[in-house]
Amino acid sequence: MATNPLLPPQKGDLPNDLWFEIATLVEPSDLLTLKAVCKVFHDFFAERELWVYVLYALCHRHCLFIPSYPIDDMTTMELQRAALGPRRWEELLKANGSPVADIRKMSMLRPVNMREHYTLGANTGSKHFLVPGGRFLVTATFDSVTLWDLGAVGRTPLSPPLKIASATVGTRALKTELATEALELTVVPVDGTTLRVAVALRGKSQTLFEVFDISPGRKGASLSSIGVLSAESRIETYPRFRNLLIHGNILHASLTRFDISLVWDFSINRYILGPLRAGPVLVEIPRKAFIGSSIIEFGKDSLHLWPVSLTDGVAGEVILGSAVDLDADLHRIMEGKQEFPYPTWRGMARVMTTVHIPPIWQSANSVFPLTFDIIRDTWADVPADDAATGYRYQLDIIGKANHTEITNQPKLDVSFKLVATFDFPPGFSYTPLMDSAPSAVQGAQGNSASIMMKLSTPRRLSRNPTETMYAMYTLPFPGHSPTTKLRALTTPIRRSDAHPPPPRPPPGQWPASEPEATHHCVCSASGRLVFTTWLNDIPVSTIVSDFLSPWIDMS
Repeated sequence: MATNPLLPPQKGDLPNDLWFEIATLVEPSDLLTLKAVCKVFHDFFAERELWVYVLYALCHRHCLFIPSYPIDDMTTMELQRAALGPRRWEELLKANGSPVADIRKMSMLRPVNMREHYTLGANTGSKHFLVPGGRFLVTATFDSVTLWDLGAVGRTPLSPPLKIASATVGTRALKTELATEALELTVVPVDGTTLRVAVALRGKSQTLFEVFDISPGRKGASLSSIGVLSAESRIETYPRFRNLLIHGNILHASLTRFDISLVWDFSINRYILGPLRAGPVLVEIPRKAFIGSSIIEFGKDSLHLWPVSLTDGVAGEVILGSAVDLDADLHRIMEGKQEFPYPTWRGMARVMTTVHIPPIWQSANSVFPLTFDIIRDTWADVPADDAATGYRYQLDIIGKANHTEITNQPKLDVSFKLVATFDFPPGFSYTPLMDSAPSAVQGAQGNSASIMMKLSTPRRLSRNPTETMYAMYTLPFPGHSPTTKLRALTTPIRRSDAHPPPPRPPPGQWPASEPEATHHCVCSASGRLVFTTWLNDIPVSTIVSDFLSPWIDMS
């Protein structure tokens, strides 16, 4: 007998598995709307099992770390509120953001609660990483790496935070030889329950890399070292390094002033070098993306892409206890570069350019299509002519074409297009922070995701800006012509006084004015912000702020 379309749907009309799949294809807020359609929908879309399924799907779609949520003991209402996290954050930014020209007139978005911690490893040269989901924080110092539990975002925060595990980085003898001067930290997901942590310590002539794995949800979780490598160069004292990236079992880092790419497969202990800087770049230290099989460098007028090969005939072997000699191994530089000009690009005079690429967390397993922003600040003597314009591009690999004649490497067939053009309010210099603090999650929203940025004045770059502001920017939903200029929706979330800090107060007293804040990390799915406060060039504490209201069980 045919179903009467005028009668309310019956749960038995479709199998539960199909209903569950449908539930993952729509926004969680739409499921709550469907509850009001009829009693059958109300009962079905109120089932706890369904919302567990929805939250798992949301974590996958937005690249969230599943153990961030204590799913086993969450109520149905808590599951619903957690699943609504990305939408709630988006709506909060829209409600408090504006495309106005003068964002100084806008009020700051205030957190619901803010906590100050003195035990989270705030140290000179230290770095931290807020794991997407907002619950776990990884900190690194010159001596160790530590994983902390801040508490689930929607519940009463842990105070003090719980130290889950800590591990020493390198041996004492090696670090004494290094004379460590700087460090870098990056974290990626291995699977739904395991984190992979990479730490790099830069010394006078060597850089030490160590990789750890940890599963926070397991009893007795520990940071297990799965690979150590030391690289040495005599080209310069304290060689700089950047672009610490991981894809699967392969680590990438840019070393020395020539920006040599070190690519190390720590599962088989083999490495290869290259490429050196390809040519003129957008910034002093060129940004790179790493997808395991290729390296992408963001040049001044085009992208440069190199294939990575760690075969026996090309790659070198890492010998335990010996450092990779970057100077002697330059013959291992990989070849086969391809160049792709930026679409609709033109040269501009008196311009400062910054580039934002997706966070390494998001590209740990899959990076394409690669969506990135290039922001071009035009310096002008007349305020009316001052401008900052953003260009959003999308690069995708379509397939492999014929092999190159010289290197016998497969050439890539790509799709490279301009997605959107947008303006920022004048009067500031702009620096996207998703690369330096890569825990903001773009997730499934793609072109409409919020991105954190640092805004500084005066307009021309100086070593002592008079004002620093941190804001989230969002573009309107797709559907506009790429050449139609949009106005970025900007939502300030912090203003930092960049003037010299006051003298350090006596013990037990806190200064009347606010210390300088650095190392901002934000999770766009949970609305949690973490940053470090400094006083007299000394890190003092770590601030954890929540912008979304707690999960409230109203049942």
